[in-house]
Amino acid sequence: MAAEHFDENHEIIGTVGIARDITKEKEAQKQLMTLANNDPLTGLYNRHFFYQRLRKRRKGESLTLCYIDLDHFKYINDTYGHKVGDETLISVANLLRKAFPNGFITRMGGDEFVVALFNVSDRNAIRERVEFVMDALKAFYQNDDRMRTLAMSVGIAKSENEEADLDMLLQQSDDALYWSKQHGRDQYVFYDEILNELHRFKEHVKHEDRKPEE
Repeated sequence: MAAEHFDENHEIIGTVGIARDITKEKEAQKQLMTLANNDPLTGLYNRHFFYQRLRKRRKGESLTLCYIDLDHFKYINDTYGHKVGDETLISVANLLRKAFPNGFITRMGGDEFVVALFNVSDRNAIRERVEFVMDALKAFYQNDDRMRTLAMSVGIAKSENEEADLDMLLQQSDDALYWSKQHGRDQYVFYDEILNELHRFKEHVKHEDRKPEE
C-alpha cells in the first residue's frame, strides 16, 4: 500500500508505502488449486479437472482418449489391504507419467485412469506407448508374487474433430475398455476397429441379461 504526499500547491512531492510479501499468499493459492484439480493419492488430475480442461480444447486440436482399468486390482486390494492397494495405484500413476510425458493423465476414480493425448494422429505411436506402459507394469512387479495377476485393459477412442462431443468420445473409449475386459483382459483395442463386433456383443449381452418371460 502507498500514500501520496502533496505540497501546498497540491503537487506530489513523494509517496510513503508499505511493502508486503505475497509469496506465502501465492503458495497458498497454488495449494488450493492443487487440491481442487488433483487426486490426493496419486497427484494425477481428477475427474472434475478432466472435464474442465478437455471441454476447452483449442481449435483444430485432435484428441485421443486411452481409458485404462487395472485387471484383478480388487482381488489385490481385498486380499492384501488398502495400503498395498494405494501403493499400487501410486506406482501405476508414476508409470503412466513415464509412458505419456506429454499426456493429460487423470485418475477417474478407483483403479480407472484416462490418458488424453492431443494432436497425436499416428496410431502406431499410440500403440507403442500403450504397450510400453502395459509391459512396464508387469516388469515393475515381476518379483512380487502378490501382483502376478495385475495387468491393464485399455480402450482407445480417437477424434480428429475438435468439435466432437467429449462425453461421446469418453463413452467410446469406455466401450472399447469393456470389450477388452470381456475378451480376455490384459489387452488394448481401438474403438473404431471393433465397431461391428462391439455392436453384436452388446446385443448378445442385452439378450442374455433379459429376464425370461413369466
